[in-house]
Amino acid sequence: MAELNRFFPANAFRICIDNIELDISGRIYSPLSSEPIPFVSMSEIFVKMDELFDKCGYPQAFQDKRSFDEGKEIKNAYRGLPRIWRETENILTQCGRKRTFDVIVKSRQNTSWQGNLYDGDGNCAADFNGEVELLSSMIKLNEMA
Repeated sequence: MAELNRFFPANAFRICIDNIELDISGRIYSPLSSEPIPFVSMSEIFVKMDELFDKCGYPQAFQDKRSFDEGKEIKNAYRGLPRIWRETENILTQCGRKRTFDVIVKSRQNTSWQGNLYDGDGNCAADFNGEVELLSSMIKLNEMA
């Protein structure tokens, strides 16, 4: 993860967990957003980051999302180089009160994420092939701490 110490890619985000009770809550920092993204549950992380990825077109979803509401379907708008709103130095200085994780989403195939999970020290903790594997890896790391 040494490259993350020099450069935080657009398809990565930092999860700063501030509270762990029945569920987790905290903040997400991403190069694709100028403001921190608050969350109050694990599932909200996936929903909010998927919305941000769809809005920015990066990493591109492999399927168009469907909706029962007319006019609400989201078309994939791929952008090879999305606009960066937050610099690497600013993201890397953010830490959660309980835990900090970095996630790199390499692709979004089959309406799921594939990528790598890093611990707060920048060590690759797990590869994941779907949000359930990512969540499971985060829980295991939290239990080990």
